[in-house]
Amino acid sequence: KETPVPPDVIDADKSTGCDLGLTHFLIYSDGRKQANPRYLIRASQNLRRRQKALSRKRKGSKNRGKARLIVARCHEKVTNARADFQHKLSRQ
Repeated sequence: KETPVPPDVIDADKSTGCDLGLTHFLIYSDGRKQANPRYLIRASQNLRRRQKALSRKRKGSKNRGKARLIVARCHEKVTNARADFQHKLSRQ
């Protein structure tokens, strides 16, 4: 028969709580606040403007195809910026 493995002991002094919010990106349990990155706000505004321009184009046109690629590139930039910010934040 196998003996049960004891659970790992968690040190309460080293654990940290985090709260994701709207006004601040992250609030730690000790009261520290991480602000929302400003470049994400600018990037999302740029994305919104490009999507509106895409919606005005006629379906099937060359210009719509070009605008679609621009919107896709904006989506990719926002995705990469978010991933980079979260990675840098997690490595602090």
